[in-house]
Amino acid sequence: MKKSLWAALCFSLLFLASTAAAKPAEYQADGSQVFWFVQISDLHVSTFLDANYGKRLTWALSEGLSTVKPSFVAATGDLTDSTDGFIYGKGPLLAEWKDYRGYLDKAGLDARFYFDIPGNHDAYGDGQLKFYLAHSLWGSTFHTTQPAWSIDFSHGRYLFLSAPTPANDGQQWPADNATLTVEENAGFDALAKTLGPSDFAMAFGHHPLVEVNQHEALLTLFDRYDIRYYACGHKHDHIFDTELSGVTQIRIDSLGQNPDHHFAVWALDGRALSHTAVGSDKPWPLIVVTAPAALWPVEADGEDDPKADVYAPAVPKSCTNAPLRVLVFDKQPVSGVRFSIDDGGWTPLVLRAYAPQQWRGTFDASTLSVGEHRLNVEADGTLTRGVVSLFRVEDMPCELGEEDPDEALEEGEITVPYAGDGDSDPDGDTVSDGDQAADGDVIPDGDADSDDDQFPDGDEEAVLPTDGDGVDDDVAPDGDASRHCANGERRCRDRLTPEECRNELWTALDSCTGGSRCKDGSCRMQTEDGDEESGSENAADGDRSGEEPEGASEAPGVSTDGCQGTGGEGADSVLMFFAFVGLAAILRKRSRAPRDMVV
Repeated sequence: MKKSLWAALCFSLLFLASTAAAKPAEYQADGSQVFWFVQISDLHVSTFLDANYGKRLTWALSEGLSTVKPSFVAATGDLTDSTDGFIYGKGPLLAEWKDYRGYLDKAGLDARFYFDIPGNHDAYGDGQLKFYLAHSLWGSTFHTTQPAWSIDFSHGRYLFLSAPTPANDGQQWPADNATLTVEENAGFDALAKTLGPSDFAMAFGHHPLVEVNQHEALLTLFDRYDIRYYACGHKHDHIFDTELSGVTQIRIDSLGQNPDHHFAVWALDGRALSHTAVGSDKPWPLIVVTAPAALWPVEADGEDDPKADVYAPAVPKSCTNAPLRVLVFDKQPVSGVRFSIDDGGWTPLVLRAYAPQQWRGTFDASTLSVGEHRLNVEADGTLTRGVVSLFRVEDMPCELGEEDPDEALEEGEITVPYAGDGDSDPDGDTVSDGDQAADGDVIPDGDADSDDDQFPDGDEEAVLPTDGDGVDDDVAPDGDASRHCANGERRCRDRLTPEECRNELWTALDSCTGGSRCKDGSCRMQTEDGDEESGSENAADGDRSGEEPEGASEAPGVSTDGCQGTGGEGADSVLMFFAFVGLAAILRKRSRAPRDMVV
């Protein structure tokens, strides 16, 4: 009885703690709570539509990053083209993946700075994303298909998650599709819990959510973890929309195939999100207005039908010295920045001495009417460039706090939820594969053996791996590590991979499945006459291989054997009280009206 009560209490508290709401965005005088990051998408290495993909990717990873100096980079899919520069239906192609990885290695990128996410082209002919796991920076380091990370500052923790939206069937254009499996949604949930509560949460993926099968389940998780923004690519355009209630979605254009709006700089200022997307031909000066945050960036497509970002904080009409902050990036010195409101006169901004990208000023909001207003900002650098955004004025008190002193902006610390070395080349071979031994094969597959097969399978057998039936007759690597079993082995229910398991999904059971039982180290089926015959457990199970998140199998400070604790018999009523309180809170949380989803 006491074990059940302790388990209920622990589960209730862990659930409530892991779903704590993020803090709202704030329009404030303190401009020190700002940082920025870069998104690129649809790199299409070896694309047949535009031979300039290499030039633009090289620019983005060199001049682009060295000028902007972001906290991290998110590459949202279609890393390769899978066409060999000519025709669909040929992927996956080793040459393209080696070419892609060559750009990253030349730029000296690290898996805790550059987060590459799979797209549908990356899954052509490779539904299990074996090539992504072997050659992408994230996949080859952490052996998972779902990048996730958080970044910590003194002013808060910021959470970033990704969804692997390509379907697992390997279909190529025009039959390819976007799907999130139950296991992948469980993995998303697992990563959010592992990284813990945050003050701001955002998600990345390749496809627009409305195109993804099973996106409703993902939106439920967005609701649980208070994820307000989703950034993607895929459509090769620059769109800002709110077609899914409660989620602001932004798509950026293709770095590999289109000349503009393919290098996006995102900035968070007091947890208010802003962005600007430019092309690599004439990117500078790149201007991001961070306060007041834009209701909607006019530069994005759909200008005739703006859709407001409901999370952008308003400017109080009572503020006579309302703050205005702008980030300006340029490879040349910026000589001046100025702004105007509603096409009025221009007012200069002042550069911060210890934050050389940040320009500041103030305006009298009391002279503006309640409602939307147009903000114009111009900067003189390599060129003279201007941006336009909309902000909202509301009739409310001016309670913005004090402005921060002129000091250097804080650098954040990134955390990933996986164990992994993350270094450039620990084993001495020519390609950084993230494993600890030089296995000598052509493709860095992350395992410890040289099996010489083209697909990284992660098992311990050579060329033809066993599939669990005792006969080494399969022709493709199936990803199983062994056909052996052990009674009472801890495994994850529902055939989830370790990447996708949560603490509550682990259980102690016979490791064989499908009605088979473990005997003499092999899974055997029970026949009608009582005999046992060899069974198959892991044969070509189709799971995308992964590694267990740190803390996934054992929550910090919680025993894995039922959250068991100690206490006298007289404590039973106290335990039951807290257990019921926790469960009641969960039921109240789950009884909220569901989001109004437009699909």
